[in-house]
Amino acid sequence: MKNNEELNLHWLIAFTMSDIDIFLLKEEDQQTDKEQLYTNEEIRQQLTKTLSKILNVMKDCGYDIKTPLKANWFNMSPAAMKFHLESRMTNLPETPE
Repeated sequence: MKNNEELNLHWLIAFTMSDIDIFLLKEEDQQTDKEQLYTNEEIRQQLTKTLSKILNVMKDCGYDIKTPLKANWFNMSPAAMKFHLESRMTNLPETPE
């Protein structure tokens, strides 16, 4: 993220996807794909590292990472509402303090 760029959800999601791609799927040169498969534990470890990076970026930008994001509930699609409700039932990792 550039210093004069504002943090937004698009950037956070793009950062997440690229971090996973770089650290799980790409070789050191970041041009070619790896041929190896990962264990569930290795994938979970990388997801945890990526989550930590994102939360730290948000905190560094002055966001209170414990404050809920505001949603427009009236315009939420049924599929988005279902995902929202189901995701609240899963055990997400604790956020770093």
